[in-house]
Amino acid sequence: RHLPMPSDYSRVVVISPQDAAGLGDFRREADLLEQAGLVHFEYLVATFQGREAAVSLLRATARARELHEQQPLDALVLIRGGGAVTDLAWLNDLALARALATFPAPVITGLGHARDDTLPDEVACVRMDTPSKVAALMTASVIRAAAEAQQHLLGIRRQAAEILVNADAQADWTYDR
Repeated sequence: RHLPMPSDYSRVVVISPQDAAGLGDFRREADLLEQAGLVHFEYLVATFQGREAAVSLLRATARARELHEQQPLDALVLIRGGGAVTDLAWLNDLALARALATFPAPVITGLGHARDDTLPDEVACVRMDTPSKVAALMTASVIRAAAEAQQHLLGIRRQAAEILVNADAQADWTYDR
């Protein structure tokens, strides 16, 4: 929760139920970022409800940690569309909350709707209501970072041109002497 929110994204692991509607919502925007070569997403499947949920989510979180150790991640994203409160209750597992709270990269959740609240939401760096809002957050950050980079590039070009003009003037002055 205390890790700073990423200002840009280039490598992200997403944990989601397989073929979930929320994953489709997320991927509608995320795939555009990936196709543009801006962000690489690694998708891990986990069970989010039922007796196997805790073990499945812990396994996926451990795999995300391995991927982070191989090459640092900008974020770990945990998404699932809304549903009944009882379906989300499977996420309230203490071991999962610990694994997410100690994850070495910021954790972003998009689990359900605004009225839903789970332990992963409580330990996450950023909590969004839905998977599509997570994708929108990431897209906005990438666009903002690209705009800043464009401004920096213009500033560098302006300074380089100024240095060249000054160097040329200095060379002319030295030659004329």
